[in-house]
Amino acid sequence: MIHAAIVRTNGTVTFVQSPRPEGIQWLRDAVGGRFDVVSTAHADVWVNDEGLLVGLPLNLIATAMTRSPLVGDAVITGPVDHGGETTDILPRLVQLLRRDLVEVAA
Repeated sequence: MIHAAIVRTNGTVTFVQSPRPEGIQWLRDAVGGRFDVVSTAHADVWVNDEGLLVGLPLNLIATAMTRSPLVGDAVITGPVDHGGETTDILPRLVQLLRRDLVEVAA
């Protein structure tokens, strides 16, 4: 199992436990089709590979995290480990996402 966050374009975030990304169907379901990954030092952000081509809306949270314009719903996991395996979303990132959601809702 992998702990991840699904970040929707409307700003909602759902924390999930899903099969490892080698079982890729859950990622396809979450992002709405084929996917690509944008890696940062602290996270991998999985997005729809054709999102720009099909006109998906901007994902402000994913864009802020990567400093690259990303569209469509995104899945956030931890970065890959030394063996190339995807890791759980970092606890600090979970805290930041939860805090930001509380501030936005207030």
